[in-house]
Amino acid sequence: LLCTGAGFSADSGLAVYADVAQVKAYKERNLLYHDLCQPDWLRREPELFWGFWGQCFNDYRDTAPHEGYRMIDQWDDRW
Repeated sequence: LLCTGAGFSADSGLAVYADVAQVKAYKERNLLYHDLCQPDWLRREPELFWGFWGQCFNDYRDTAPHEGYRMIDQWDDRW
C-alpha cells in the first residue's frame, strides 16, 4: 500500500482541493471539495453531482501522469 497526498496529482497539473473551491459555480455557492463529494447531491441536484464528477473524470482521463508514477510502477517490479 502506498499513500500520497493531493500534491502528487497536482504535479501532473490536476486540481487540488483548494483549486476546486475556486471554480466559479462552486465558489458562488460557497461549496468546498468535501461538500461536493457528498453522494446526496445525486438525489438533490443531479446536474451538480454529474458536473463535478464528470469534470473530475475528464481531468484524470486527459492528464498524462508525471515521472513519479513511473517510479512507483518500477518499485512494483522490484519488490
